[in-house]
Amino acid sequence: MWWTWQTVTPFGLRTLMAVTSEDWVKLSMAPPRLQLRYTFQSGDHVITSVKVWNVPGAGHHAGKVDVKYWTGSDWEDVTNQSPEGFTNKIDTEEIEIKFDAVTTSQFRLDFWAHASAGNPTCVGATEVQIIGCKGP
Repeated sequence: MWWTWQTVTPFGLRTLMAVTSEDWVKLSMAPPRLQLRYTFQSGDHVITSVKVWNVPGAGHHAGKVDVKYWTGSDWEDVTNQSPEGFTNKIDTEEIEIKFDAVTTSQFRLDFWAHASAGNPTCVGATEVQIIGCKGP
């Protein structure tokens, strides 16, 4: 099962698509970070990886991506995250970030500007897919 969030640029047209009825609940673009939070409306899910796509240009490329999950009282970093984010500044590059499985009701991604971004005052992501299944 996967869920997707898409955007052209951080401030451009955005399209939300979810395979199920869950919705992204928070979008924060406080420079130089793009923060996305997702709440699963049907309870806990077991998440094992996330696929992310970089922006198609305009200098808003992401670099490091912090993957976090909700413990019920606080946000925690996933363990054994690999890779840590985008190492290259390639338009629409896709990477899959794997980590130890987490069971959570909320999921968060913090995208940070790439060190070589031409316009690092805002950060973008073209698409995000959360990969996992409904929890116990």
